Amino acid sequence: MYVFIDDSGDAGFKLAQGSSQMLVIACCIFTTAEDAEHVARTMRDFRRSLGWNPLQEFKFSKMSDEIRLSFLSRLSHAPFVVRALVIDKTSFSLESRAVPSSASFYSFAIQEALSHASSLLVDAKVVIDGKSSKSHSKSIGVQLRSYLNRESQTVAKISFVDSKGNQLIQLADIMSGTIRKAFDVHSKGRETYLLALSPYLKGPSSEIREHGIR
Repeated sequence: MYVFIDDSGDAGFKLAQGSSQMLVIACCIFTTAEDAEHVARTMRDFRRSLGWNPLQEFKFSKMSDEIRLSFLSRLSHAPFVVRALVIDKTSFSLESRAVPSSASFYSFAIQEALSHASSLLVDAKVVIDGKSSKSHSKSIGVQLRSYLNRESQTVAKISFVDSKGNQLIQLADIMSGTIRKAFDVHSKGRETYLLALSPYLKGPSSEIREHGIR
């Protein structure tokens, strides 16, 4: 079992200085290596159909609406499950006695997202986007494994990788960006993205959990 995780938004709490109001953590879950390779191959084929360089990264923030929606349509019946956590940091900070640091909040969000998906996971290999400094601390992986494996072997391994070299982290990037746009009531084109997201949520295993969303 394999889980690929990326986020949209940021873990900062300086909302008046540009920190995002929402943080989304998306988990793309594959039962087998064959399913994961099938999706990676579909992504490579789609990249080729666009005439892109084979090394060009699928990144939600750098793609047009047209390409995003085509991507989502192409992968809408692919063999993976989406579990995601959507956090409204405004509500979270009001509920907390103290505003957490970016690092501790990011760790909390990953832990909550994986806990939300734990009923699906057995001996899972978890891969998290580790390009930025937010996830460079090896202690995050140790803490997550310790917490998630309290009662059963939910997670076998946690690693951090650069999304540029990993197709399925790029998939998680697209899913997290899509979910954030679909759940942001102020987002232009929100209804279009909600519609594009709907096929990914039809199965009984896919689910989006909201924290502090009103």
